[in-house]
Amino acid sequence: MTIPKSLVVAPAGLIVGIVLLSGCDVDLFGTDARPVVGGYKLLVWESGKYTLISDERNGCGVLNGTIERIAWSDSVILAEQTTCGGRNARSGWMVVDVKRHTIEGPIDPGTIPKRADVAGLKPISPAEAWQTLPGR
Repeated sequence: MTIPKSLVVAPAGLIVGIVLLSGCDVDLFGTDARPVVGGYKLLVWESGKYTLISDERNGCGVLNGTIERIAWSDSVILAEQTTCGGRNARSGWMVVDVKRHTIEGPIDPGTIPKRADVAGLKPISPAEAWQTLPGR
């Protein structure tokens, strides 16, 4: 008795596809990003690092770095980031104006309490922020 070729090839192809997809760093269901404000999202990597992204998912996010601490209001995001590197890259505190989609920084940390747009914000770890943000 011989087994029809189609009964062997189809399941084998399915198994190979599942194995290949499981090895990719791809979140097919979008559970690796949670909305912060103004179209910006906090993205968690498999390594446990976080970046701030907009619609596009480039490696180091819109701040070109990983998030160390973050706070936000309806109009701004304040984030301390460690740069991923690159030309003229600098780590530090960044301010994202979510209405104008502009990024300023790194800024002097001493100016944070004096700036009307970010004064009063209480930065927290990205892991803590992740827990407070709504899932998909």
